[in-house]
Amino acid sequence: MNVHAISVTIILARHSGDCSRLYIGFYGGEPLLEFELIKKCVEYAHERCRGKRLYFNLTTNGTVLTREMVEFFDRSDFQLMFSLDGPKEIHDLSRKFASNQGSFEKLIANVRMIRDEFPEYFKNHVVFNTVLNPENGYSCVSDFISGDELLKNSPFLAGIINPVNAKNQKSFSQKFIEEERYEHFLVLLEKIGEIPSERKSPLEAAESAMLEEFRYQKNLSGVTELPEKSHHGGPCVLGSFRMFMNVDGDLFPCEKVCENSEYAKMGNVDEGIDLEQAKRIMNIEKLTQDTCRNCWAYRYCHICVADIDLTYEDPAQSILRRCPDVRGSVEEQFKDYCILKEYGFQY
Repeated sequence: MNVHAISVTIILARHSGDCSRLYIGFYGGEPLLEFELIKKCVEYAHERCRGKRLYFNLTTNGTVLTREMVEFFDRSDFQLMFSLDGPKEIHDLSRKFASNQGSFEKLIANVRMIRDEFPEYFKNHVVFNTVLNPENGYSCVSDFISGDELLKNSPFLAGIINPVNAKNQKSFSQKFIEEERYEHFLVLLEKIGEIPSERKSPLEAAESAMLEEFRYQKNLSGVTELPEKSHHGGPCVLGSFRMFMNVDGDLFPCEKVCENSEYAKMGNVDEGIDLEQAKRIMNIEKLTQDTCRNCWAYRYCHICVADIDLTYEDPAQSILRRCPDVRGSVEEQFKDYCILKEYGFQY
């Protein structure tokens, strides 16, 4: 078995304290290329973490999935997340085999196999993630999912292509902006009971949930007045929610950070957590503290170490360039919050 897989399970077992539930996730590349290793990891986790309820999740492009794998995932209580970016003409633009052939048909065939042969598992354990390209339209993806018999009742997460460390920056088409804003408007109407929930785009489900939790997000739970002391809203408490290990055994705060970033690395499985490095990650605002301490969005800012762009020599500059967008986003969320309160929505 991969020695790093053993080590990270040992770390999880030793440092989970009184937690009765543990979550272990597998990411790629394509994790199903190492299916036998995944099975060994699950077996070993059950041996090391006896007395705790274990949950597993795996993110996959779905192209190498087999019936045998689904049977194992069903027995082992895995949640499967499939990457699906839209209809064939959109999905195949960026998700191709080495032969340059698109992967859409293979993915959909395997998803249909799960739905037909494992209906309860499909209903309760299969979700989808859509990465939206803002250069394309929004409604074409939303309408495809809503109208597809296989997909329309499944949960979807959606997000725009992350610009951090991207080789080519994507611009927002006017069509995308208009269509996404319209769908968000429908979410607000649904919240106040003006339209049925079926009118809401499946791509807006996560945004809809976040809107309800806006005043009680991480680091803000239960806060009803300004405290005497506060902390920048972006960083999580390292290790309290999750931790990510790459194939080399390096440890990172989560799977969203760039694995090539030395700034984001917080240790390795052999030597454990580097506490000084962890402090630096937790207190990333020190890079920009003169600007941050006077910012009205300080406690609602979501900038963290994952936002450091390696194309910048100065990490502080890579953070500051995102500030206008973050403030604009927080301002829009406050507007939505106030509008919904005004129309009687109960948070």
